[in-house]
Amino acid sequence: MLPEHIPVFEFEKVDDLAPAERRVVEYLLSSGAESLVLNAKQLGTLTGTSDATVVRAAKSLGYGRLGDLRRALAEFTSEPSPEERVRAAIRADDVLEDDIAVAEQALAKLRESVGKGKFDRAVDILLRSDRIIWRGVGPSGYLAEYAKLHCRRIGHRSSAITKMGTELADELLSLDGSDAVVVLSYGPVQRHTQVVLDHAQRVGASVIVITDHDNTNLGRQADLLLECGRGRERGFQSHGVTLVLIESLILGVAKRAEDRWTTSTGLLNDLRKQITGRQTDVDRK
Repeated sequence: MLPEHIPVFEFEKVDDLAPAERRVVEYLLSSGAESLVLNAKQLGTLTGTSDATVVRAAKSLGYGRLGDLRRALAEFTSEPSPEERVRAAIRADDVLEDDIAVAEQALAKLRESVGKGKFDRAVDILLRSDRIIWRGVGPSGYLAEYAKLHCRRIGHRSSAITKMGTELADELLSLDGSDAVVVLSYGPVQRHTQVVLDHAQRVGASVIVITDHDNTNLGRQADLLLECGRGRERGFQSHGVTLVLIESLILGVAKRAEDRWTTSTGLLNDLRKQITGRQTDVDRK
């Protein structure tokens, strides 16, 4: 529990912040535990603002300093402090076995929550699109970039949208009705995610949402919602199961368009040979 003198974080207050301050708080929310060790200057760099803006954001929400805001956010998102995570790791003698067990449980739940029916529908949506756009921020942004790379390798046009601030507007400009957007959304639906969903609906793009809970509101805004957990409810949030789902979706598209996959793989190997002067095997990279 938070000490009484530190206000409880109220999500609805975020919309009242100045745009730059809101960007800082949205980054803290989307990054979770990964952002707890960053100082004001680092947060300013990552959000395209400044250390002064970071401190101002905390004070605008009623916190005396950045550390107080961090503690309130940790309570709000059910994330432990860095010290708690370190202590838990020191006490654990069999971290690998424990993580494997957690992953096995999450994969079993994925099989149940997605299943063949939803999976086939998702592959159909992606296959029909001219381009697959992967949307993620914070740690999920790296998954979006990874998915984009492998989509291109199987011969399907793809891009990643990973910005949260005003740069997001530039990324959304090219979105049209022939695209399929895969949105990675965890926890409360943030303002930038809602903008992506609204714009996709406006231009007629198909939308698949990958989330860690069965969110009825999100489901109504998407063609398909795929529930995919992130491991422990309290503690280190793993994206391993999400990665399995993403790779399976891409492989599903590849197998439905085998000729295109074969052609793209051949071209990739030829280009690598020209660059390195020797033949390479794409499947080993």
